[in-house]
Amino acid sequence: MLELFDPANVAIFFRYIIAGYIIIVIRNAYLQGARPALAEVALDIVLFSILNQAVWLIVMELWTLVDLLVPLDWPQPAQRASIDEPLLLFGETLVLPALLGIGLGWALRSRRGSRIMQGLGMAATGPNARVYDSIFSNIGRPTYMIVSLEDGTTVYGLFGTKSRAGRDRDKEEIYFEQIFELTNDGAWVAATPPRGAMVSLAKLKSIELLNADGGTQ
Repeated sequence: MLELFDPANVAIFFRYIIAGYIIIVIRNAYLQGARPALAEVALDIVLFSILNQAVWLIVMELWTLVDLLVPLDWPQPAQRASIDEPLLLFGETLVLPALLGIGLGWALRSRRGSRIMQGLGMAATGPNARVYDSIFSNIGRPTYMIVSLEDGTTVYGLFGTKSRAGRDRDKEEIYFEQIFELTNDGAWVAATPPRGAMVSLAKLKSIELLNADGGTQ
């Protein structure tokens, strides 16, 4: 049992489990919609951990190259080994995964980045995800929406950076940071007084997504 807490085993656990988990958690903080269960991302945790290792090796090679090209007045390796090892492990398994998570999160929030991530098989939602989750996980810019409910209500709203989509699979909601009214000639005008609104999708009929120029997405 004590072998599990051997420093070498702990380092392996941090490198191939914790690092990937940190990347996924931070990346998901940038997304809307429901999050997949931990069991559904177990393989992703390992894959992202391996990605983290690859990036770390590149960083170490660049560090070595800089040290050779621009010698710095650092202590000799033998003198700094006991200090560097825990610091390097901290950077490798906590700092770098956090930076990668932020980078992936920002990439998935942009339309082009989201498509690239999907092409690389790194999309936040899998092929079996609900349409609701896929839509809100891949919105990369402010989007106008027309929400139609079964009771005949229609809501015209702007889903922007301050808007939110519910993460609870049993209670789907959207918060629009700004809602609009439709004039007789079909123009959108901001509601008076200006306001946002939370819409329950329990009786959802359809959602239409519009570009800023009025075209559908």
